[in-house]
Amino acid sequence: MPSRRLERAVYGLIDQGSASTLIFVITVLVARSGGSREVGLFAVFYGAFLVALGLHRATVSQPLLATPITSDRLAAQAGRTTTVAASILLAVPTAITAAVLGMSELLAIAIVGPGLLLLDLHRHIRHQGHDVRGAALISASWLVGLLVGSPWIQDAQSALWIWGGVGTLIALICELMSGSAPIAWLAAKRWQLTQAKLSTSLAADSVIATLGTNIAGLIVGARGGLTELGTLRTAIVLFGPVLLLQQAVSMQALPRLAVATPEHRLALGNRITVLTVLIASVGGVAILLLAPLFEAVLFAGAVGIPVIVLVGLAIQVLAIGLYTTPTLMRKVEGRYEEVVLVRGLSFGAGLAAVGFSPLGESAQGAAAAFALQGLLLAGGLRLYAWRRNRRPGPPMR
Repeated sequence: MPSRRLERAVYGLIDQGSASTLIFVITVLVARSGGSREVGLFAVFYGAFLVALGLHRATVSQPLLATPITSDRLAAQAGRTTTVAASILLAVPTAITAAVLGMSELLAIAIVGPGLLLLDLHRHIRHQGHDVRGAALISASWLVGLLVGSPWIQDAQSALWIWGGVGTLIALICELMSGSAPIAWLAAKRWQLTQAKLSTSLAADSVIATLGTNIAGLIVGARGGLTELGTLRTAIVLFGPVLLLQQAVSMQALPRLAVATPEHRLALGNRITVLTVLIASVGGVAILLLAPLFEAVLFAGAVGIPVIVLVGLAIQVLAIGLYTTPTLMRKVEGRYEEVVLVRGLSFGAGLAAVGFSPLGESAQGAAAAFALQGLLLAGGLRLYAWRRNRRPGPPMR
Protein backbone atom coordinates (compact mmCIF):
# COMPACT_ATOMS: atom_id res chain seq x y z
CA MET A 1 0.00 0.00 0.00
CA PRO A 2 2.74 2.57 0.80
CA SER A 3 4.33 2.02 -2.60
CA ARG A 4 0.93 2.45 -4.23
CA ARG A 5 0.39 5.73 -2.41
CA LEU A 6 3.88 6.90 -3.33
CA GLU A 7 3.21 6.08 -6.97
CA ARG A 8 -0.04 8.08 -6.90
CA ALA A 9 1.74 10.98 -5.23
CA VAL A 10 4.50 10.99 -7.85
CA TYR A 11 2.10 10.89 -10.77
CA GLY A 12 -0.07 13.54 -9.12
CA LEU A 13 2.98 15.77 -8.83
CA ILE A 14 3.84 15.15 -12.49
CA ASP A 15 0.28 16.04 -13.48
CA GLN A 16 0.16 19.27 -11.50
CA GLY A 17 3.78 20.10 -12.30
CA SER A 18 3.31 19.80 -16.04
CA ALA A 19 0.17 21.94 -15.96
CA SER A 20 1.91 24.61 -13.89
CA THR A 21 5.11 24.50 -15.95
CA LEU A 22 3.08 25.27 -19.08
CA ILE A 23 2.27 28.79 -17.88
CA PHE A 24 5.74 29.21 -16.42
CA VAL A 25 7.36 28.45 -19.79
CA ILE A 26 4.97 30.74 -21.65
CA THR A 27 5.60 33.61 -19.23
CA VAL A 28 9.36 33.23 -19.53
CA LEU A 29 9.27 33.13 -23.34
CA VAL A 30 6.89 36.08 -23.66
CA ALA A 31 8.81 38.12 -21.07
CA ARG A 32 12.16 37.53 -22.78
CA SER A 33 10.83 38.65 -26.16
CA GLY A 34 8.30 41.33 -25.24
CA GLY A 35 8.92 42.37 -21.64
CA SER A 36 6.38 43.00 -18.91
CA ARG A 37 3.84 44.59 -21.26
CA GLU A 38 3.40 41.47 -23.41
CA VAL A 39 3.18 39.35 -20.26
CA GLY A 40 0.43 41.68 -19.05
CA LEU A 41 -1.41 41.33 -22.37
CA PHE A 42 -1.23 37.54 -22.16
CA ALA A 43 -2.45 37.72 -18.54
CA VAL A 44 -5.58 39.63 -19.59
CA PHE A 45 -6.75 37.01 -22.09
CA TYR A 46 -5.52 34.06 -20.05
CA GLY A 47 -7.52 35.49 -17.16
CA ALA A 48 -10.63 35.56 -19.33
CA PHE A 49 -10.21 31.83 -19.98
CA LEU A 50 -9.61 31.14 -16.28
CA VAL A 51 -13.04 32.56 -15.47
CA ALA A 52 -14.68 29.96 -17.72
CA LEU A 53 -12.38 27.23 -16.42
CA GLY A 54 -13.24 28.08 -12.82
CA LEU A 55 -16.96 27.83 -13.52
CA HIS A 56 -16.44 24.55 -15.37
CA ARG A 57 -14.42 23.04 -12.55
CA ALA A 58 -16.96 24.15 -9.95
CA THR A 59 -19.89 22.52 -11.74
CA VAL A 60 -18.16 19.48 -13.26
CA SER A 61 -14.56 18.68 -12.34
CA GLN A 62 -14.39 19.28 -8.59
CA PRO A 63 -17.72 17.54 -7.83
CA LEU A 64 -16.28 14.50 -9.64
CA LEU A 65 -13.54 14.39 -6.99
CA ALA A 66 -15.68 15.32 -3.97
CA THR A 67 -18.65 13.01 -4.68
CA PRO A 68 -18.32 9.21 -4.90
CA ILE A 69 -19.42 7.99 -8.34
CA THR A 70 -20.17 4.32 -8.92
CA SER A 71 -19.88 4.48 -12.68
CA ASP A 72 -16.97 6.15 -14.46
CA ARG A 73 -19.00 5.95 -17.67
CA LEU A 74 -21.89 7.87 -16.13
CA ALA A 75 -19.51 10.50 -14.79
CA ALA A 76 -17.82 10.86 -18.17
CA GLN A 77 -21.11 11.14 -20.06
CA ALA A 78 -22.52 13.68 -17.65
CA GLY A 79 -19.26 15.63 -17.65
CA ARG A 80 -19.24 15.83 -21.43
CA THR A 81 -22.84 17.02 -21.49
CA THR A 82 -22.06 19.87 -19.13
CA THR A 83 -18.78 20.62 -20.89
CA VAL A 84 -20.55 21.09 -24.23
CA ALA A 85 -22.92 23.58 -22.63
CA ALA A 86 -20.04 25.43 -20.98
CA SER A 87 -18.09 25.47 -24.25
CA ILE A 88 -21.00 27.05 -26.10
CA LEU A 89 -21.39 29.69 -23.40
CA LEU A 90 -17.66 30.43 -23.65
CA ALA A 91 -17.14 30.32 -27.40
CA VAL A 92 -20.19 32.15 -28.78
CA PRO A 93 -20.09 35.43 -26.82
CA THR A 94 -16.29 35.49 -26.90
CA ALA A 95 -16.19 35.08 -30.68
CA ILE A 96 -18.82 37.80 -31.14
CA THR A 97 -16.88 40.16 -28.89
CA ALA A 98 -13.63 39.39 -30.71
CA ALA A 99 -15.27 40.13 -34.07
CA VAL A 100 -16.77 43.41 -32.87
CA LEU A 101 -13.58 44.64 -31.21
CA GLY A 102 -11.20 43.14 -33.80
CA MET A 103 -9.12 41.38 -31.12
CA SER A 104 -7.38 38.29 -32.48
CA GLU A 105 -6.22 37.26 -28.98
CA LEU A 106 -9.83 37.01 -27.83
CA LEU A 107 -10.69 35.04 -30.96
CA ALA A 108 -7.99 32.52 -29.99
CA ILE A 109 -9.71 31.97 -26.64
CA ALA A 110 -13.05 31.45 -28.39
CA ILE A 111 -11.60 28.80 -30.72
CA VAL A 112 -9.35 26.81 -28.40
CA GLY A 113 -11.23 27.38 -25.13
CA PRO A 114 -13.82 24.58 -25.59
CA GLY A 115 -11.09 22.05 -26.32
CA LEU A 116 -9.21 23.09 -23.18
CA LEU A 117 -12.35 22.65 -21.07
CA LEU A 118 -12.70 19.15 -22.47
CA LEU A 119 -9.04 18.42 -21.74
CA ASP A 120 -9.51 19.54 -18.14
CA LEU A 121 -12.50 17.20 -17.87
CA HIS A 122 -10.42 14.23 -19.04
CA ARG A 123 -7.78 14.96 -16.41
CA HIS A 124 -10.32 15.10 -13.60
CA ILE A 125 -12.17 11.98 -14.78
CA ARG A 126 -8.91 10.09 -14.48
CA HIS A 127 -8.31 11.50 -11.01
CA GLN A 128 -11.81 10.47 -9.94
CA GLY A 129 -11.17 6.98 -11.31
CA HIS A 130 -7.79 6.82 -9.51
CA ASP A 131 -5.95 6.74 -12.85
CA VAL A 132 -3.46 9.40 -11.81
CA ARG A 133 -0.94 8.07 -14.31
CA GLY A 134 -3.37 8.80 -17.15
CA ALA A 135 -3.88 12.37 -15.91
CA ALA A 136 -0.12 12.83 -15.65
CA LEU A 137 0.33 11.56 -19.22
CA ILE A 138 -2.18 14.12 -20.50
CA SER A 139 -0.48 17.04 -18.75
CA ALA A 140 3.03 15.91 -19.65
CA SER A 141 2.03 15.52 -23.33
CA TRP A 142 0.65 19.05 -23.30
CA LEU A 143 3.92 20.38 -21.88
CA VAL A 144 6.02 18.48 -24.43
CA GLY A 145 3.85 19.80 -27.26
CA LEU A 146 4.26 23.35 -25.99
CA LEU A 147 8.04 22.96 -25.80
CA VAL A 148 8.08 21.71 -29.41
CA GLY A 149 6.19 24.83 -30.47
CA SER A 150 8.13 27.21 -28.22
CA PRO A 151 10.39 28.58 -31.01
CA TRP A 152 7.28 30.17 -32.53
CA ILE A 153 6.20 31.93 -29.31
CA GLN A 154 7.16 35.56 -29.78
CA ASP A 155 4.32 37.50 -28.19
CA ALA A 156 1.02 37.10 -26.33
CA GLN A 157 -0.98 36.23 -29.46
CA SER A 158 1.32 33.43 -30.63
CA ALA A 159 1.50 32.09 -27.06
CA LEU A 160 -2.29 31.81 -26.85
CA TRP A 161 -2.58 29.97 -30.17
CA ILE A 162 0.21 27.46 -29.51
CA TRP A 163 -0.77 26.81 -25.88
CA GLY A 164 -4.45 26.38 -26.75
CA GLY A 165 -3.90 24.55 -30.03
CA VAL A 166 -1.72 21.85 -28.50
CA GLY A 167 -4.18 21.37 -25.63
CA THR A 168 -7.14 21.09 -28.00
CA LEU A 169 -5.32 18.51 -30.12
CA ILE A 170 -4.61 16.37 -27.05
CA ALA A 171 -8.26 16.65 -25.95
CA LEU A 172 -9.41 15.35 -29.34
CA ILE A 173 -6.95 12.44 -29.10
CA CYS A 174 -8.33 11.61 -25.64
CA GLU A 175 -11.85 11.57 -27.08
CA LEU A 176 -10.86 9.24 -29.92
CA MET A 177 -9.08 6.90 -27.52
CA SER A 178 -12.07 6.80 -25.17
CA GLY A 179 -14.33 5.71 -28.02
CA SER A 180 -16.85 8.51 -27.58
CA ALA A 181 -18.44 10.60 -30.29
CA PRO A 182 -19.60 14.23 -30.12
CA ILE A 183 -23.22 13.22 -30.70
CA ALA A 184 -23.09 11.14 -27.51
CA TRP A 185 -22.43 14.25 -25.46
CA LEU A 186 -25.84 15.71 -26.24
CA ALA A 187 -27.62 12.37 -25.82
CA ALA A 188 -26.08 11.60 -22.42
CA LYS A 189 -28.20 11.88 -19.29
CA ARG A 190 -27.52 14.93 -17.17
CA TRP A 191 -25.51 14.05 -14.12
CA GLN A 192 -27.43 14.67 -10.89
CA LEU A 193 -25.08 15.28 -7.98
CA THR A 194 -25.95 13.49 -4.79
CA GLN A 195 -25.39 16.74 -2.91
CA ALA A 196 -27.05 19.62 -4.72
CA LYS A 197 -26.21 21.97 -1.86
CA LEU A 198 -22.55 21.08 -2.16
CA SER A 199 -22.64 21.69 -5.92
CA THR A 200 -24.20 25.15 -5.48
CA SER A 201 -21.68 26.14 -2.81
CA LEU A 202 -18.74 24.83 -4.83
CA ALA A 203 -19.89 26.83 -7.84
CA ALA A 204 -20.37 29.99 -5.78
CA ASP A 205 -16.96 29.66 -4.14
CA SER A 206 -15.19 29.04 -7.44
CA VAL A 207 -16.95 32.01 -9.03
CA ILE A 208 -15.88 34.29 -6.17
CA ALA A 209 -12.28 33.07 -6.19
CA THR A 210 -11.84 33.08 -9.97
CA LEU A 211 -13.64 36.33 -10.68
CA GLY A 212 -12.08 38.05 -7.68
CA THR A 213 -8.52 37.20 -8.64
CA ASN A 214 -8.92 38.00 -12.32
CA ILE A 215 -10.92 41.17 -11.77
CA ALA A 216 -8.18 42.35 -9.41
CA GLY A 217 -5.63 41.73 -12.16
CA LEU A 218 -7.73 43.59 -14.71
CA ILE A 219 -8.07 46.52 -12.31
CA VAL A 220 -4.31 46.67 -11.93
CA GLY A 221 -3.95 46.59 -15.72
CA ALA A 222 -6.52 49.38 -16.14
CA ARG A 223 -5.18 51.63 -13.38
CA GLY A 224 -1.47 50.91 -13.51
CA GLY A 225 -1.01 49.72 -17.09
CA LEU A 226 -0.07 46.44 -18.73
CA THR A 227 3.53 46.72 -17.53
CA GLU A 228 2.45 46.67 -13.88
CA LEU A 229 0.13 43.76 -14.60
CA GLY A 230 2.94 41.93 -16.37
CA THR A 231 5.26 42.46 -13.40
CA LEU A 232 2.63 41.07 -11.05
CA ARG A 233 1.96 38.09 -13.31
CA THR A 234 5.67 37.31 -13.59
CA ALA A 235 6.00 37.30 -9.80
CA ILE A 236 2.98 35.00 -9.50
CA VAL A 237 4.63 32.59 -11.94
CA LEU A 238 7.71 32.39 -9.70
CA PHE A 239 5.44 31.12 -6.93
CA GLY A 240 4.01 28.51 -9.29
CA PRO A 241 6.07 25.62 -7.85
CA VAL A 242 4.87 26.44 -4.32
CA LEU A 243 1.24 26.60 -5.40
CA LEU A 244 1.80 23.43 -7.43
CA LEU A 245 2.89 21.45 -4.39
CA GLN A 246 -0.02 22.77 -2.35
CA GLN A 247 -2.47 21.87 -5.12
CA ALA A 248 -0.93 18.41 -5.45
CA VAL A 249 -1.47 17.84 -1.73
CA SER A 250 -5.08 19.03 -2.03
CA MET A 251 -5.87 16.91 -5.08
CA GLN A 252 -4.42 13.78 -3.49
CA ALA A 253 -6.10 14.44 -0.14
CA LEU A 254 -9.62 15.26 -1.35
CA PRO A 255 -10.62 11.74 -2.52
CA ARG A 256 -9.15 10.27 0.68
CA LEU A 257 -11.04 12.73 2.87
CA ALA A 258 -14.27 11.91 1.03
CA VAL A 259 -14.15 8.24 2.13
CA ALA A 260 -12.41 8.62 5.52
CA THR A 261 -14.14 8.16 8.87
CA PRO A 262 -14.63 11.34 10.96
CA GLU A 263 -11.76 10.45 13.32
CA HIS A 264 -9.34 9.63 10.51
CA ARG A 265 -10.50 12.70 8.59
CA LEU A 266 -9.54 14.98 11.50
CA ALA A 267 -6.06 13.46 11.80
CA LEU A 268 -5.54 13.63 8.04
CA GLY A 269 -6.64 17.28 8.03
CA ASN A 270 -4.02 18.18 10.64
CA ARG A 271 -1.30 16.56 8.55
CA ILE A 272 -2.47 18.46 5.48
CA THR A 273 -2.24 21.77 7.34
CA VAL A 274 1.30 21.09 8.56
CA LEU A 275 2.42 20.02 5.10
CA THR A 276 0.89 22.95 3.17
CA VAL A 277 2.19 25.54 5.66
CA LEU A 278 5.67 23.99 5.52
CA ILE A 279 5.62 24.09 1.72
CA ALA A 280 4.59 27.75 1.76
CA SER A 281 7.23 28.75 4.32
CA VAL A 282 10.19 27.01 2.70
CA GLY A 283 9.12 27.96 -0.82
CA GLY A 284 8.51 31.62 0.05
CA VAL A 285 11.93 32.05 1.66
CA ALA A 286 13.66 30.32 -1.26
CA ILE A 287 11.98 32.56 -3.83
CA LEU A 288 12.87 35.73 -1.92
CA LEU A 289 16.52 34.67 -1.80
CA LEU A 290 16.75 33.47 -5.41
CA ALA A 291 14.65 36.20 -7.08
CA PRO A 292 17.65 38.20 -8.42
CA LEU A 293 19.02 35.02 -10.02
CA PHE A 294 15.64 34.28 -11.63
CA GLU A 295 15.43 37.80 -13.05
CA ALA A 296 18.90 37.60 -14.57
CA VAL A 297 18.82 34.05 -15.91
CA LEU A 298 15.19 33.29 -16.74
CA PHE A 299 13.99 36.70 -17.89
CA ALA A 300 17.32 38.02 -19.22
CA GLY A 301 16.89 41.22 -17.23
CA ALA A 302 13.74 42.16 -19.19
CA VAL A 303 11.57 42.11 -16.06
CA GLY A 304 12.37 43.54 -12.63
CA ILE A 305 10.27 42.38 -9.68
CA PRO A 306 10.17 44.60 -6.56
CA VAL A 307 10.83 42.78 -3.28
CA ILE A 308 7.55 44.00 -1.77
CA VAL A 309 5.65 42.15 -4.51
CA LEU A 310 7.39 38.90 -3.60
CA VAL A 311 6.77 39.46 0.12
CA GLY A 312 3.06 40.03 -0.47
CA LEU A 313 2.71 36.88 -2.54
CA ALA A 314 4.72 34.88 0.02
CA ILE A 315 2.21 35.91 2.68
CA GLN A 316 -0.63 34.91 0.40
CA VAL A 317 0.68 31.38 -0.20
CA LEU A 318 1.23 31.00 3.56
CA ALA A 319 -2.42 31.94 4.08
CA ILE A 320 -3.40 29.37 1.44
CA GLY A 321 -1.59 26.74 3.47
CA LEU A 322 -3.60 27.74 6.54
CA TYR A 323 -7.02 27.58 4.91
CA THR A 324 -6.49 24.54 2.67
CA THR A 325 -7.67 22.04 5.26
CA PRO A 326 -10.85 23.92 6.28
CA THR A 327 -11.94 24.25 2.67
CA LEU A 328 -11.27 20.57 1.87
CA MET A 329 -13.13 19.47 5.00
CA ARG A 330 -16.21 21.42 4.10
CA LYS A 331 -16.21 20.18 0.54
CA VAL A 332 -16.54 16.58 1.65
CA GLU A 333 -18.89 17.32 4.56
CA GLY A 334 -21.35 19.40 2.53
CA ARG A 335 -20.89 22.45 4.81
CA TYR A 336 -19.16 24.67 2.31
CA GLU A 337 -21.44 27.72 2.48
CA GLU A 338 -19.44 29.23 5.37
CA VAL A 339 -16.32 29.16 3.19
CA VAL A 340 -18.28 30.97 0.48
CA LEU A 341 -19.35 33.63 2.97
CA VAL A 342 -15.88 34.24 4.38
CA ARG A 343 -14.24 34.12 0.94
CA GLY A 344 -16.77 36.58 -0.42
CA LEU A 345 -16.06 39.05 2.38
CA SER A 346 -12.27 38.69 2.10
CA PHE A 347 -12.23 39.01 -1.69
CA GLY A 348 -14.61 41.95 -1.45
CA ALA A 349 -12.18 43.70 0.86
CA GLY A 350 -9.27 42.93 -1.45
CA LEU A 351 -11.11 44.17 -4.54
CA ALA A 352 -12.16 47.33 -2.72
CA ALA A 353 -8.53 47.96 -1.78
CA VAL A 354 -7.38 47.48 -5.39
CA GLY A 355 -10.26 49.41 -6.95
CA PHE A 356 -10.60 52.40 -4.65
CA SER A 357 -7.16 52.97 -3.14
CA PRO A 358 -3.64 53.59 -4.44
CA LEU A 359 -2.96 49.85 -4.07
CA GLY A 360 -4.54 49.24 -7.47
CA GLU A 361 -2.05 51.45 -9.28
CA SER A 362 0.97 49.17 -8.97
CA ALA A 363 2.08 45.57 -8.72
CA GLN A 364 3.29 46.25 -5.17
CA GLY A 365 -0.16 47.41 -4.07
CA ALA A 366 -1.90 44.48 -5.75
CA ALA A 367 0.41 42.01 -3.99
CA ALA A 368 -0.42 43.67 -0.67
CA ALA A 369 -4.13 43.32 -1.48
CA PHE A 370 -3.69 39.62 -2.32
CA ALA A 371 -1.91 39.10 1.02
CA LEU A 372 -4.81 40.86 2.75
CA GLN A 373 -7.32 38.58 1.00
CA GLY A 374 -5.48 35.44 2.07
CA LEU A 375 -5.06 36.52 5.69
CA LEU A 376 -8.70 37.57 5.99
CA LEU A 377 -9.85 34.25 4.56
CA ALA A 378 -7.58 32.14 6.79
CA GLY A 379 -8.38 34.20 9.87
CA GLY A 380 -12.08 34.30 9.11
CA LEU A 381 -12.36 30.54 8.76
CA ARG A 382 -10.47 29.95 12.00
CA LEU A 383 -12.66 32.51 13.83
CA TYR A 384 -15.80 30.97 12.36
CA ALA A 385 -14.73 27.52 13.59
CA TRP A 386 -13.85 28.86 17.06
CA ARG A 387 -17.21 30.59 17.47
CA ARG A 388 -19.12 27.55 16.28
CA ASN A 389 -17.19 25.21 18.56
CA ARG A 390 -18.40 27.24 21.53
CA ARG A 391 -22.00 26.37 20.65
CA PRO A 392 -23.71 23.07 21.52
CA GLY A 393 -23.34 20.42 18.83
CA PRO A 394 -20.58 18.61 16.98
CA PRO A 395 -17.29 20.50 16.78
CA MET A 396 -16.02 21.90 13.52
CA ARG A 397 -12.78 20.56 12.14
